[in-house]
Amino acid sequence: MVERHRLTNQLNKVNRMKEINVYYLKESIAQSIVRNIIMIASFSFCVYISKDSTFWTFVSGGFLLLILGTKLSSMVSDNKSTFKSKSALQDWVDGLPND
Repeated sequence: MVERHRLTNQLNKVNRMKEINVYYLKESIAQSIVRNIIMIASFSFCVYISKDSTFWTFVSGGFLLLILGTKLSSMVSDNKSTFKSKSALQDWVDGLPND
């Protein structure tokens, strides 16, 4: 309910725009912080155990590339909606579930 209220308030601020982009985030800031802390801790552990070992260095590098690929794909995912008018955006906001 809070998200819908916040979106409605932001909608009232929209005046004349050619295109309105909305990013609908499905996780809270706290969930994102916890996820990032776990990811950094996991990668730090891989770097620590890769000391003086070529195999674990490659494993850590692969893990880093996997993390970066996942982050990039989540940034370009389907969480973005584009609207041409304020009424289309209002219809989308009205269609959101009440949490």
